[in-house]
Amino acid sequence: MITDARALQEDYIPHDLRHREGQIDALASSLKPIARGLSGEDVFIFGPSGSGKTTLAKYVADQLEQETLTLRRGYVNCISDPTPTAVLSTLVRDANLGARRPDGTPRSYYLDLLREADDQILAIIDECNVLDDFSLL
Repeated sequence: MITDARALQEDYIPHDLRHREGQIDALASSLKPIARGLSGEDVFIFGPSGSGKTTLAKYVADQLEQETLTLRRGYVNCISDPTPTAVLSTLVRDANLGARRPDGTPRSYYLDLLREADDQILAIIDECNVLDDFSLL
């Protein structure tokens, strides 16, 4: 029985992830350098559908955001539009680095915004298996 209907909302992140301490610690240690202004490691989380991959990533990102003032997080679900330019556009918008631009805006525009950002960018790219072009990763 569901005791908290918010859990059914797409953007819901629980306050605590029980029995996931090992996974939380592994992901957090890969991203820990970000809190010191350094680059974190690239992390690929995989597993069966519904196993909590996205929730884990968002949970750790939230924890990391509380530790540092120089972090922007962007979330993209590639199912909505699997083109690299659309992914970059959504990432830039979600990280509050710029507004959505008209179709036809070159990929380089979004890459420049990401490169020029003063803050660290933590990108959560969900459902990347549907991307048209994997070179973006």
